Amino acid sequence: MKKKKMTQLFLFLIAGQIFFVFACRQDSSNKGVFDGIFPRSKKQSEISSQPIYSDSELKELGKEVKKVEEAVDKIIAKILYKKQLFRRIGDRCLELGLYHEAYDSYEKALQIDSGDETLHYKSAVVCAAYQKENRGKGDSVLNYRNAEAHYLKAIQIRPQYQEALTGLATLYHFEMSRPLEALELLHAFRSSERPTPQLLMTRAAIYRFLMQYEAQSGAPFAGSSSLLKKINRKRGEDGLPPGRWELFAREDYQNVIDRFGSVEAVELQNLVQTAKRLQQSLNGPQTKD
Repeated sequence: MKKKKMTQLFLFLIAGQIFFVFACRQDSSNKGVFDGIFPRSKKQSEISSQPIYSDSELKELGKEVKKVEEAVDKIIAKILYKKQLFRRIGDRCLELGLYHEAYDSYEKALQIDSGDETLHYKSAVVCAAYQKENRGKGDSVLNYRNAEAHYLKAIQIRPQYQEALTGLATLYHFEMSRPLEALELLHAFRSSERPTPQLLMTRAAIYRFLMQYEAQSGAPFAGSSSLLKKINRKRGEDGLPPGRWELFAREDYQNVIDRFGSVEAVELQNLVQTAKRLQQSLNGPQTKD
C-alpha cells in the first residue's frame, strides 16, 4: 500500500503532462476541450487544427512513460529495502541489548516512513527497556517519556493496535504510577478483534492493584470510583458493589484460561498457568458460569 502511494506521487507530474497533451488535442466535433473555458481566435483555431503529436509520437511518449514508471518502481523498491534493512538491524540490536544502536536504526527507518506504527512501537519498547534496566534512570533519548510519545504515535496511526495499547498501559501502571490512565486506555479497545492474552493479563493486574489498595487503605484509589462508574455503564450495570475490581480480574483471568488453555505454545501456557494461580489467590465473589 505504501509503495503504491509513493508510485502515485512520482507519476503525478507525468500523468498531468499526458492529460494536457490529450486535452489540447481536438475531439470529433473539431472543437478543443478547453474552447468553452478559454475561447480561441480564428487564427488560433486554424493553427491548432493540426494535432500536436502524431500517433507514432504518442506511442514513443507512451514508451518513455513506461520507462519512467519502471525507474520509479526500482527507486521505491530500493527505498523500502533500505527501510526494512534498518528495521532488521534494529531488531537484532534490541535482542542483543544494544539499545542506543537499536533506537538509531529504528529512527533511520522512520525517516524513510514516519507513518509506520510498528517502528514507533519498537522505538517505544527500546526506550522503556533501557530506563527499566538502568534502575529507572534514562538518558536524554532513551527514557519513559520518549517511550510514551512513541506509543501514543503508534496508537494515533492505528487506534486499535493491541500491542501498543498494552505496552503503554504497562508503562503507565508499572513504571509511571498511573494505573487509572492505563485502565482507561485498555477499556478504549473496541476492535472486532478479540483481546490478546497480554492485554487481558495487564488489565487484570491493574484490577488487582486497585483491589489490594482499597483493602489495605480502607479507601478507594483517588479517582477510581468515577472510573468504576464509567466501566459499569459500559457493561450496562449500575451500582458500586464491594469486590467489583476483584470480579473484573476474575473475568479476565477466566477469559485467558478458557481461550488459551488448549493452546500448545509455551508462552501462552505460561500465561494460562499464571492466570490460574492468580485467580485462585483471589478471595471473594466467584464469576458466574
